[in-house]
Formats: sequence, C-alpha cells, structure tokens
Amino acid sequence: ENLSDKEKKICDNFLEFYSICPICKGENHKDDLMRFYFEETEFAKKLKENLLKLMHKSKNYKNKIIIGIPCCQCFKKINPSV
Repeated sequence: ENLSDKEKKICDNFLEFYSICPICKGENHKDDLMRFYFEETEFAKKLKENLLKLMHKSKNYKNKIIIGIPCCQCFKKINPSV
C-alpha cells in the first residue's frame, strides 16, 4: 500500500497497539493485523475506524479497561462458531 507518512505512522501505531492479545497476552500475527487494517469491506472499515478511536482515547482508559484484539486462539474460544 502507498501510504503518506502520516498514514504510515497511524498504521504502525495500530500494529504496535494491537500486537498483544488482551486475553492471553500472546502476540497477534502482524500479517493478520495488516490484512485487517487494509480490508476494504464496509464492516472492516467501520471496525477499524472505531479501533483507531479507542486507540487514541486509550490514555483516558489506562488501568480502567483493557482494549485489544484477541489472538486467533482466544477468538475461537470466545466464538467457537468461526
């Protein structure tokens, strides 16, 4: 993807912020996060928009709530139908 410097910084921050599963503390696969980040479906775009907002506001939530993307294993445990 051709990203501006600003977009690249946002993407890099997203990848770093969501790199750890909030449940098991394992590392999320960077390739999966990248694939999601550049997904073009309306659902994925809206979800990414909301995750970016949460990421930016996370300083307000520190030690109050845990924000993250579950790893594949934890996601399967909480949603076995996938």
